[in-house]
Amino acid sequence: MGAKPCPGCNWRTIAPLNAQYTSELAEWFKTQRDWKRSFSLFEEALQSAETAPEDRRAHYKARALRGMGFNRIEMGQLDEAEKLFNLSLAFDPESPAAMNELKYIRQVRGKPNT
Repeated sequence: MGAKPCPGCNWRTIAPLNAQYTSELAEWFKTQRDWKRSFSLFEEALQSAETAPEDRRAHYKARALRGMGFNRIEMGQLDEAEKLFNLSLAFDPESPAAMNELKYIRQVRGKPNT
């Protein structure tokens, strides 16, 4: 499915605990429609966010949770996606991305957006 983001690179050696880098790699797999791999990397990014500077921790957690939620939508797991987007809002309450994805989930389910 397309070229690897860094052929021959071992990203775990380059940035083993970097939530931003891991999220970027997860985004690349998302563009390749490799939902499982992308989800797994976003999970790692969520864990790595614990070691991020305190002033960036919530941002990285929210981003990872949104990425996980997006992948769950694509995997047809709307209930899990909804939980992940709601959890992301605990870290970034004003996130238009999370709010839009929650609206999308309601639309798919045929529920009104209130």
